[in-house]
Amino acid sequence: MKNQNKIELIKQSWMFHLFKRNKSDLPNDPKALTKYNFKKQLDVHKYHLPNDIILPKGMENSIVEKLIRKRKIAPIYPSKEPYCDDDKICMICFQTVRQGMNTLRCCKGKRFICTLCLLFHPKFNLGKCELYCDVCQVVTKVYISEVDIDREITKIMNQPKEEYNEIDLLEVIKKSQINEPKTPSFANVRKEVIDKFKELGVEMRSDISADEYNLLDVNKMTDPDMAMAMVMSLC
Repeated sequence: MKNQNKIELIKQSWMFHLFKRNKSDLPNDPKALTKYNFKKQLDVHKYHLPNDIILPKGMENSIVEKLIRKRKIAPIYPSKEPYCDDDKICMICFQTVRQGMNTLRCCKGKRFICTLCLLFHPKFNLGKCELYCDVCQVVTKVYISEVDIDREITKIMNQPKEEYNEIDLLEVIKKSQINEPKTPSFANVRKEVIDKFKELGVEMRSDISADEYNLLDVNKMTDPDMAMAMVMSLC
């Protein structure tokens, strides 16, 4: 009888520790939690592309995911507006991805490009992970710039917050009460126009209307310079 009681106690103890190991034990401190989530995003061994990501025509998700998992190119996460002097800024979209940016070996880490812009760059070789640098005028390897976790967490925790006066605050409250979904800036632009800009690696301007974009002849967009010239003609 005593042996049966011991066995039962051992079982209960084992089940207790098993449950304790499986139980989520997230940190309560906001900074620690932010760091926990950030480090989790840096672990790309099981990385999957976000569902809303659109890749260039003919490019497979599995190939891109494999390159990211092998740390050949940086992971794709939502880009953010830079707000620190030492933020790594994408040379095409002028935004930053704090979980990692690609840099050009020839420029000694002085120029950066986010992975989404890299994939749409017309001179990027996906198979070799090489990009033609228009500054050095050479084909160069891309590699992931180092991520200083503690520094990035400090930036995130101390990012500037917008200050509102009473009138601005009322406007924010009014806008938050409107349930109508916001229409994206380029929702009414023809798909072939959007695809062409992405293909050439040229950013579309939000201050140009959809009707004006739809007047563009995509067949005349032979290179990025021509696309930018056509955009400037709409201003």
